[in-house]
Amino acid sequence: MKRAAAVPLKRLWLTAPDGAPRPYQVLSRVAEVRTLTGQWPQVEEIYRGNLDWARRAAGRMVLAEALLLMGGFHLRRGEYLPAEPLLREALGIFRDLGDHRGAGRAWGDLGAIRQRQGDFPAALEAFGNELSESAAAGDPVGQLYAHGNMAIIHFYRGEYPAALDRFERRLALARELGDERVIGHTIGNMGVVHRSTGDLDRAMECYRQDCAVNRRTGDRNGTAVALGNIGIIHLSRGELDQAAACFAEKLAIAESMGDRIGLKSAIGYLCLVECDLGRPGAALPLARRHLALAEELGEKKSIAEALGDLANIHGDLGDAAAAERCLARALAIERELGLKYYLCEHLCHRAELRWAAGDGTARGMAEEAAALAAEVTRADVELGSRLLLARIAAAADPAEGARLTRELAPRFPGDEAQALVARQLFELTGDQDQRRRALELYRELQKKSKKYRYRQAIEEVSR
Repeated sequence: MKRAAAVPLKRLWLTAPDGAPRPYQVLSRVAEVRTLTGQWPQVEEIYRGNLDWARRAAGRMVLAEALLLMGGFHLRRGEYLPAEPLLREALGIFRDLGDHRGAGRAWGDLGAIRQRQGDFPAALEAFGNELSESAAAGDPVGQLYAHGNMAIIHFYRGEYPAALDRFERRLALARELGDERVIGHTIGNMGVVHRSTGDLDRAMECYRQDCAVNRRTGDRNGTAVALGNIGIIHLSRGELDQAAACFAEKLAIAESMGDRIGLKSAIGYLCLVECDLGRPGAALPLARRHLALAEELGEKKSIAEALGDLANIHGDLGDAAAAERCLARALAIERELGLKYYLCEHLCHRAELRWAAGDGTARGMAEEAAALAAEVTRADVELGSRLLLARIAAAADPAEGARLTRELAPRFPGDEAQALVARQLFELTGDQDQRRRALELYRELQKKSKKYRYRQAIEEVSR
């Protein structure tokens, strides 16, 4: 989350103590505009030139600002190794000068590095420092960004009420400031939280508002993010053509801007479309590229996501051993970072693999997955985990397995959930009424969606 330069535009040219002039401020503003349109080589040239000049000829305040902008540029590009020393040097100067606003900005960017590397406790501490420094400076913009940054950490931890509370504070500050772009971005982020709680209609409304604001203000990066979010809703609803179109436009924007973070994200989403179309062979290279980009960027959360996708694809291709290896790596990262949203999903998948292989550890994994899924309100994963637990129970007592399966029907509404329950009851009991109900539900789902799994389920239940 970047913000405008701290040095106020009072003069177009700055004159250094040694008399060397430079249009520092106007060049910085030009770089900000070029950042919005993805002109990365020109942006880097400006910031690097400003920093070289500041080291050679300018005072410490201008040097700190130039360090901050150069470090922020590297951060935006996902280049964390060169970013951190520049940001820490800037922080040290701001502290020496008693500049709370500048120190807050440096803490915000350092926190962003820790966040993307998956060190959430360190990130939250840095963002807390950002908030404190900004409050000490009476800087509403700094406080606005700090609240947003802290909200994201709460979201990753599955702490949705806390995340929404921080986003509400950010939105209120953005409205006070009349910052249209930040208003749009904040509404978009609130949409992400609503999506995670299962409120897809509210999430889509947020994403469309965000996208409209970004297109109106010419923010190409923000437009790409909003398109990705809109695509996710289409994907979850089985509207695969619309989803693919959103992700393709997001990919084109990321490629034109040289944005590796956006590129990684778009490729990951296009992989999911191929999976839903039942084309694991086409999805596999996309998943591998997604993983490679995540590893290059050092983003642990994205690495875990990509590994989970790879595990699904290997499973579809019949390579259970490769799927297990991917899940083992993903779960280790998710436990390290406390990523409950993904941890429950991958635990459930691994439990399915273990049960298929006759491994008794499947029960414990499924129980943990169900408990975590209930905690983070992932009804799809909780249902899958509890259906597996019912099958495990049925191996010892078919009647008990059927009873546990029936109990799930009133708890999980929706055609897909009801179809899964009816199908399992048919498989456990041979009840032809349940078979007909499952087929009816899957045929209705197929009318609304191109997802391959519905067609596959119809074929399997029809045999």
